[in-house]
Amino acid sequence: MKTNRRYNGIGAYTDANGQQKYYDNETDNYQQDYYPNAHLACYNSNLNLNLSTFYTVGKGYYEQYRKTYNLVNYQLDSIMIGRDTITTSDY
Repeated sequence: MKTNRRYNGIGAYTDANGQQKYYDNETDNYQQDYYPNAHLACYNSNLNLNLSTFYTVGKGYYEQYRKTYNLVNYQLDSIMIGRDTITTSDY
């Protein structure tokens, strides 16, 4: 942030040849709808009724590259292959 406030390094990775690359398929296809409802009733000078409800519906997906991320962060168990235990992966 101190040197380049416009740079966003999300999706950046270094390939096997040491070249910096960017993940090409980063996408955000998520929709979130909000349904607020408010009702106010004044029956007399001593009695007021306030009723509020709020409902949120979310659907969709996003895809983002993450390098060397812990499996436990996605509630995944470690993977055993032979005698090797894999606890991190690129996502």
